[in-house]
Amino acid sequence: MLAVLPQYRNQGIGRQLSLDCVHRAKQDKAVVFGLHTSQLMVAARTMYKRLGFEQDIELPSNFLVESSPAR
Repeated sequence: MLAVLPQYRNQGIGRQLSLDCVHRAKQDKAVVFGLHTSQLMVAARTMYKRLGFEQDIELPSNFLVESSPAR
């Protein structure tokens, strides 16, 4: 998970952290690099798009919601 405290936003910190993650993935020869965002993460989604990421699929809004309790 990547997060930046509100008082430190808009200073390029999230961008640099994201670029560092991509760099590490490339060093590790990762074949796939994925992100999970939500509709609420407007600023993050905009930043990822500027970094060259493209949306592949849209998961249903209840993707992680279980209909029955875990056993």
